Amino acid sequence: MPYSKILVLALARRGPVSAYRLTKLVGEYSGNHIHMSQSHVAYFLNQFKQCGYIKSGTPFGPAHPGSKNFVITETGNRALDREIENLRYIYRSIQYLANS
Repeated sequence: MPYSKILVLALARRGPVSAYRLTKLVGEYSGNHIHMSQSHVAYFLNQFKQCGYIKSGTPFGPAHPGSKNFVITETGNRALDREIENLRYIYRSIQYLANS
């Protein structure tokens, strides 16, 4: 899974959040290294919904009028944990190679 998708899923883990807010948070949490349009975030959210990683509904908290908020599911939590472990493995491998 691309790191930008992992970031979106990780942000969904933080609690109910709208697609608009996710778009803003991606920039904030990536140190403005990742810039995504709302359409990209919506595309990822649609893919996550199809995989059962997130669910959407009426606003669970603050959202823009008419928008839906998204929350991660247990399946999504397990997938995110696997991806985080994969990233850690890659990071450790790079550190090992750089220091050898």
